[in-house]
Amino acid sequence: MATYTKPSDYPVNHPLLTGVLAELIAEESFAEGRRETAFPCLMRYSDAGKCARAIALERILPVSEDPASIDVAGEYRMWLGRLIHEHVQASIIQTYGGVAELTSQLGQATDETAMAAGHADWVGIIDGTELGRICFELKTVGAFAFDQAVGLNRKAYQRSYPHGPKAAAKLQGALNAVANDCDTLVIGLISMEAVSIQLAEKVEMKGLDRICAEWHYERSEFKEWAIDELERARMIDQELSAGVLPPRIAVGDEMQPIHLAPEKVQSDTGVPKDWQCAYCRCRDACVRIGPGIVALDALTEKTG
Repeated sequence: MATYTKPSDYPVNHPLLTGVLAELIAEESFAEGRRETAFPCLMRYSDAGKCARAIALERILPVSEDPASIDVAGEYRMWLGRLIHEHVQASIIQTYGGVAELTSQLGQATDETAMAAGHADWVGIIDGTELGRICFELKTVGAFAFDQAVGLNRKAYQRSYPHGPKAAAKLQGALNAVANDCDTLVIGLISMEAVSIQLAEKVEMKGLDRICAEWHYERSEFKEWAIDELERARMIDQELSAGVLPPRIAVGDEMQPIHLAPEKVQSDTGVPKDWQCAYCRCRDACVRIGPGIVALDALTEKTG
């Protein structure tokens, strides 16, 4: 058996055929621009948990300021997620009825638009259960996020402590569930990589456990999440109405406020240490603006 890697075993620097679909999808997405909101609003439900300043900047800055336009891989991953969503929604409706992509809005901002708005993946009632009116929130995730949520350590080949869905998924689902007057919030995760048969057998994961997981939350729990996130939206609205940008504060996995700093980067890559900043559409503009309290009338000079 060879103990070295042959030169021909290294991948080429620029794939000729394999990435064609991803490039075409990204090109179409960039041409279409940002997706329209369900209703005119301050923030989308899908913005739940996001940095307050990022939410404000996405509302203020032109699309040309969006550095995410260079993220072909990210657009392709989003496309795959939407494809899975569409098929899951169709399958649920075929099985249980109900409605997919149900639009709603919550609250009222200073400019008389909605405080928040969005689409529910599915809303309906399943006969024979005690769940009442259900709001379903579906997320497609990578293996790392799936393992964290269900409590799995693939490297050690053993179970670990489950963390459940990310705070952003809980908050987005909560806003949809409250807006649609639901009794139960169901959050489902579909992993983009199945757990191996060998590991699944060792940790007693059965059938669909290898690729998906589901959590059920009662109204008494998710209503509080929605109230807290709407309060955060009001803070953003108040800051903008006062003529200043809101602070760089997002919601952490334990529902705690976390302060972000895109200027703090990895020494070897230059990528922000905070993952929220690394993926942020407004990162470049936010760095140019700088930390602290910034007046809106100063943005033109700082964002170029």
